[in-house]
Amino acid sequence: VSEFMTRDPTPIDAGLSLADARDRMASERIRHLPVTRDQRLVGIVSARDLMSLESMPGVSASEIYVENAMSADPVTFAPGTGVGAVLDVMADQAIGAIPITEDGRLVGIFTTVDAIKLLRRALT
Repeated sequence: VSEFMTRDPTPIDAGLSLADARDRMASERIRHLPVTRDQRLVGIVSARDLMSLESMPGVSASEIYVENAMSADPVTFAPGTGVGAVLDVMADQAIGAIPITEDGRLVGIFTTVDAIKLLRRALT
């Protein structure tokens, strides 16, 4: 999967606000952020997660932390994992992005956009 993943993805600290996450997603033009605490991966948050919470009455994006919106302990793979195995899990579990870790350290992310690029490459 290392050949096709997005390297050095933009993480966000679990203690930052949903507003911070939304701003980072907008500025980076991405839909998923790996969530870290003390530089260790602890979760992942998606634009859909943010929209769900922000649409709830009385919820202020600047007062809720990313750790309250993230999916904790996400499925991860090592860089040497075959892309087929990663795609199987993404399809079977309806996952849009999978962090790629090495020795517990975030080194990449494989998203549906990466999968589409891979498919386009295979078809040309």
